[in-house]
Amino acid sequence: MARMTRLGDMLSRREGEVSVHLSLPPSAEGVVLLDGHLQAELHTLCQRCLQEMTVALDLHPRVGVVRHQIEAERLPEPYEPLLVEEGEVQVAAFVEDELILAFPIVPMHPLDACPAAQHVQETQQEQAPPARDNPFAVLSTLKGKTTD
Repeated sequence: MARMTRLGDMLSRREGEVSVHLSLPPSAEGVVLLDGHLQAELHTLCQRCLQEMTVALDLHPRVGVVRHQIEAERLPEPYEPLLVEEGEVQVAAFVEDELILAFPIVPMHPLDACPAAQHVQETQQEQAPPARDNPFAVLSTLKGKTTD
């Protein structure tokens, strides 16, 4: 985990392990397919209470390694294209990319487990908009009146 610098910038602690299992199933299309199972527990700050929390990720990426867009169109479902223009697949970069994509944009404890939950609920109740009269209520009084 310490070598994943891009992911590390999103974390409160750069420690822990990532479990990576990759397999290469056979492909009739002549494209290299990659089935993965990634598991990680990442330490970050809850954006509601600013206390440390753990984000558990359990991912199952399925990609086809392609060099051109034409190859990407031939991939079987449910494989996503992994474009590799030159060289080989950089497994560490692939794993880091998958973890970054799965990481929540705004990490927060569940509301029932967050130390700031009571304050959030009180604030929401205080900020509830006051009940307003329906501007179309006057039309209901006109409904029964007709002019001859």
